Amino acid sequence: MEKFEKIEPGENDHFQLSQVVEGNKAGELLALLISLSTVADLPGLFSAVTTTLKDMIDFEAADLLLDQNRTASDCQSYRHGKISKLHDDAQLVGFSFRTPKQLHRAHWAAMLKTSSPQFQKEMEFEYGYYIPFWHQPMLAGLLVFRTNKKGGFNQRTTAVLHIAAKIITPRFHQLTQEDQPDLKISPTPNQLGPNKRAQSPAYGKMIGTSPLMQYVFDQVAEVARADASVLILGETGTGKEGIARALHEGSARKNKPMVKVNCAALPAEIIESELFGHEKGSFTGATDRRIGKFEQANNGTIFLDEIGELPLSLQTKLLRVLQEREIERVGGMELIKVNVRIVAATNKHLLQEVENGNFRSDLYFRLNVFPINIPPLRDRKEDIPFLAIHLLHKHSKGQKLPTGFSSKAMKQLQAYDWPGNVRELENVMQRCALLPDADIIKELPVQLQAENAVPADSRIKTIDEIEREHIVTVLKKCRGKVSGLSGAAEALNIPSSTLNSKMRRLKIKFAFMLKG
Repeated sequence: MEKFEKIEPGENDHFQLSQVVEGNKAGELLALLISLSTVADLPGLFSAVTTTLKDMIDFEAADLLLDQNRTASDCQSYRHGKISKLHDDAQLVGFSFRTPKQLHRAHWAAMLKTSSPQFQKEMEFEYGYYIPFWHQPMLAGLLVFRTNKKGGFNQRTTAVLHIAAKIITPRFHQLTQEDQPDLKISPTPNQLGPNKRAQSPAYGKMIGTSPLMQYVFDQVAEVARADASVLILGETGTGKEGIARALHEGSARKNKPMVKVNCAALPAEIIESELFGHEKGSFTGATDRRIGKFEQANNGTIFLDEIGELPLSLQTKLLRVLQEREIERVGGMELIKVNVRIVAATNKHLLQEVENGNFRSDLYFRLNVFPINIPPLRDRKEDIPFLAIHLLHKHSKGQKLPTGFSSKAMKQLQAYDWPGNVRELENVMQRCALLPDADIIKELPVQLQAENAVPADSRIKTIDEIEREHIVTVLKKCRGKVSGLSGAAEALNIPSSTLNSKMRRLKIKFAFMLKG
């Protein structure tokens, strides 16, 4: 029997796709596959995947086979360009492989038990490329692409399917896990509460496959439906506004306005009027009544960007909004009730600002109900290939899109420290999109000097921050084990009760124990 070599994905999935998919379709395919992470149900996801891949690769049929914990209506079949329900009593037995694999009929026929002649006839294809979905220790389902071609799928097709499987499997995993009360599944590190979210390269308009960004997405999913204030922390250009948008769109207020205010961009003399509005004649030039940002955002969300730049005089009034849920227009006598969720963001170290007397401590603690730290791009360089192709596609604007990057160009992108973070990367990708008739970007249009890069956050860290980073590092090395032999407590030479107490105080959650 012919053996089929397993094709491992390279360091840059887009670069590998560009070697086997012609023209500018590699970027389009990768962008489409990433977008599938938002499809809401299994039949819809199966339809989207088969439709997306049918234009790229040659397969004759596809099936979505699930275990008995799912309803029969979720099993789907693709034949002759049409998708239909696949009703069968087949049992998935003997499947032990964990990664996608191509199999001859002689192999997989023994792994399906069925009494339906019609189902057996539907499965009469010589070769199948199998993508398994596991909920340990059980097989939850299979996505299968089938062909009768002699020798099965060629290397080009299996390469595309392998990379596609890597991107779409998390969403299939999530959807096959939902609504299964009888299926016992051990919790994974990213299941931080009732809003469980399977790992996916895209969350809203944010892109990130690294453990650090997946943890950020988990935090957003956890707090989005709550009405608590959120403080987003991160360097300039890390995507704080994107996280604020995801919080709003994931909340019960998503159909109400989200109003953005950049506290650093407004002159001190007009910022109060911008936030709270003013009455006619309240000051020179106030020829009409003005509705402020808080009233505009009523029943919705207000995003206060660069909150660290807010003058002390206005911090007191903002504190009253948080405490009393009411505002007073400049020059007005009436207190106006507002129902607004406040999401704030800053690239400053606010605790240091409190110590320096530049920020009110009571306001800080009111805003810091649920902090979200966005890591800088230099700490999550594994996200750069996905981000680069996403941003390249975004700025193509109908032009001929480069199909990928040379190995040299990608190494340059990943070696650079990106002090301007995602915003700087986007600027570079915008210039790459303007390169004339470039199928492969072999040389970047800008010089990136990794050795000259200076970290954007050069401040002195607090003792708590240093202690937290050290504990997280030790936990990763101990693979999340806190106590006992070879546990983190033993490595740190402290009692496990002390370590657990420190983890609670420093808000170290289980997601940080993921291997970095």
